[in-house]
Amino acid sequence: MNKGIKVFMVIILAAAVVLPIFSLASPANAKFFLEVTEVATLPSPSSGDGSLTQVGSLVINMIPERAAAINGQDCYLRLPAGYKLDVDGGGISMEGQDSTVAQEVYKKNDFDNRVSLIFENITPAPGADTYQIMIPLQIYIPSGINGNTHLEVFVPSYGAIHQVIVARSSATTSTQPTEPAPKPTNSPPAGSTYRMSQVAEIEKPGTFGRILTPIGSLIVSMAPDAAKAANGQNLYLSLPLLYDLDVDAGGIRVLGQDSGAPAVSAAEKNEMHNAVALAFNNLEPAPGASTFQIEIPLKIFVPHGFIGDSIMDISAPSGSVYSSARVVVAHTPTPVYLIGEEPEPTANTTSAGSTYSMTRVATLPSPSSSDGSCTAIGSLVVSMGPDTARAANGLKLYLSPPPSPDGYKLDADIDSVRAEGQDSGAPAVYANKKIDGSSLILTFNNMAPAPGAVTYQVVVPLKIYVPGEAGGDIQLDIAVPSSSKYSSDRVVVAKSSSPRQPEPEEEPTEPESDESYRMTKVVNLPSPSTSDGSYTSVGSLIIKMKGEKAAAANGQHFYLNLPSTPAGYKLDVDTDEIGVEGQDSGASAVQAKMQRVNDQTLNLVVNNISPKKMDGDYQIKIPIQVYIPGGVSKETRITVSAPSSSMYPGGYAVVARISAQEPPVETEPTDQKPTTAQPSDQPASKPTVMRFAIGSTDYRVNDQAQTMDTAAVIKEERTLLPIRYVATPLGASVDWKAEEKKAVISINGKTIELRAGQNTALVNGVEVMIDPGNMNVSPEVVPPGRIILPLRFIAENLGCEVEWDSDRRTVTVTGAKP
Repeated sequence: MNKGIKVFMVIILAAAVVLPIFSLASPANAKFFLEVTEVATLPSPSSGDGSLTQVGSLVINMIPERAAAINGQDCYLRLPAGYKLDVDGGGISMEGQDSTVAQEVYKKNDFDNRVSLIFENITPAPGADTYQIMIPLQIYIPSGINGNTHLEVFVPSYGAIHQVIVARSSATTSTQPTEPAPKPTNSPPAGSTYRMSQVAEIEKPGTFGRILTPIGSLIVSMAPDAAKAANGQNLYLSLPLLYDLDVDAGGIRVLGQDSGAPAVSAAEKNEMHNAVALAFNNLEPAPGASTFQIEIPLKIFVPHGFIGDSIMDISAPSGSVYSSARVVVAHTPTPVYLIGEEPEPTANTTSAGSTYSMTRVATLPSPSSSDGSCTAIGSLVVSMGPDTARAANGLKLYLSPPPSPDGYKLDADIDSVRAEGQDSGAPAVYANKKIDGSSLILTFNNMAPAPGAVTYQVVVPLKIYVPGEAGGDIQLDIAVPSSSKYSSDRVVVAKSSSPRQPEPEEEPTEPESDESYRMTKVVNLPSPSTSDGSYTSVGSLIIKMKGEKAAAANGQHFYLNLPSTPAGYKLDVDTDEIGVEGQDSGASAVQAKMQRVNDQTLNLVVNNISPKKMDGDYQIKIPIQVYIPGGVSKETRITVSAPSSSMYPGGYAVVARISAQEPPVETEPTDQKPTTAQPSDQPASKPTVMRFAIGSTDYRVNDQAQTMDTAAVIKEERTLLPIRYVATPLGASVDWKAEEKKAVISINGKTIELRAGQNTALVNGVEVMIDPGNMNVSPEVVPPGRIILPLRFIAENLGCEVEWDSDRRTVTVTGAKP
């Protein structure tokens, strides 16, 4: 071949490799994001028959002008190896579609854990602002899985991996990638095991040009009978999307082969960049061989930013002799965060990494406008060192306006985001945003500081809507995950001339009883516990609302909760028997849907509420069934909670009383000071009393001044205290397991296990909700590595009484009398 032609071909091939990299970083990706209608909680992930469970729907959000680009393309959905995935193709729906054109969807189940979809006739309606595809999911989670189940989504026209959490499991085995692989789903007994000859160390992932690096070999070990049966069967190897994977088919060799048999041959098919299908032939174990091994040399490309363990899924058709498994094939030094996998932001703390300022602070004389539109104000300037900027690519930045009064809105003009100090030869910086309530979540990509740059800045134009009740400085909270390269901070973004309203008092540790809730009767239960755990029908819960409020409550969620301690309460509702009073006789019947959160918590939605009179009374009547565990000697309350924006108020009603009631245990008043300070581990006749002030690291134990390295905070309308500084003075031991982000507390024969970011805990092995009234409350880890918990959970599980002083913003915790 002519030398000039060779050079031209090299340039063309290089462009073919390099251009997709730039297409992955296209600003158009900022117009594409995923969410799920609900994250299912599966307390028992594995069923004996391997059947699939319906979970929420995957929602693909796009701008209309880009939606048509996915017509005719494969959209890949994938769960980890060992899982099963399916899609209800007939239940897929679109919003924003032109009603005159019928869309079509073609589904292909490649193998158990992957589905590919092809959409045809996607035609956005004229004038549509957004376009959504809703895909109902069905999944099977193998036994032993715990924590989040991530679904990977790859749409070629949008050119990047996207990932969402679709389910959680409350099983007790961890799913950290470095731990044992999930059990295979194959129906035959395990026929193969897998290991790597070495786990390669990759210092600089994302080598420009997507050059594959030879790493160790995958060793497939089988019994001789299994090896014979594996001839011609497919074995699938796959890395996460955006990785590249290849096999040196000519370098495959076997151990234990009959020396007189034909050489083993391998048929290789690269279905996608990150996946290879292999089929071996001429597998002939030597007579008398006890094992048979195939050694497969691997080459991989790890994309920039995907550092930590590189996990390869090994899967096979359900009838195959091969087993499914998961192995670590490569490693780079620091953890990786994929989309949807970052931990939630921590409370505001300052650490090295970034500083924040505004180009100007807007003055809003009339913050509230009739149409609720956002007003352009100054730009947020994020200043970083060059190394921090490079490491912050793809990490999330959370911006939140004040929590009260209600009604703030925040937005950013991401198409106008610019960078100062950017390498002039690098692609332009682009931003992705997601609006979550009043908060804004930003991620930046393509941050490439110029050689020799001393500082790097990203400038983000902000827009805000300030409700009419606001006044004074409008402070924006900037929060980040604890391991982020960004820093947390707070900046003033606008001023309002409206008079500032007094700060609302903090919510008490127990919701106030509300006249909106009552029971038709309160049942007396002489023996609360039955041996078979069966439910007892008690009265009906009456929800009383004015007609106008009732009509607005259609389709809104509210939660019914029994106490979480002692463990063992159960709650049920017969949704078919829910009745109403004040309903328009000509309206269709009220319908109710129920989702069980756990044994003691139900999520209800009522529809077709049509009051006769908007100013008249309207009542919903809900038949309640309860099981009360043994040892309870007090009245049992059902607590009603709902999102803060809901029409349903919070409150409670008494559902049952226990007639075999024991006399109450006397406790010392929480405001009575002991005459002499006594250490918490010294026997004493009086309980330990601790006082904490919100936002302060100073506290007192039995009136002795102490200092801690973190402070009590208020979040999700709950007061959270550092558990170590409460538990230790009470004589409890606290063991922090950093790798699992888990705290184990032991006191008086009770063991409590808590995981950061998880809204349930294990109390003596029994799972309980941490805060049944607020599903968003969970333990958090704050610098320098302390775990903080809500007051109510501390009180119920450490045997304490808690008193909140809203005027002084202090908390008094009184331990049980020795």
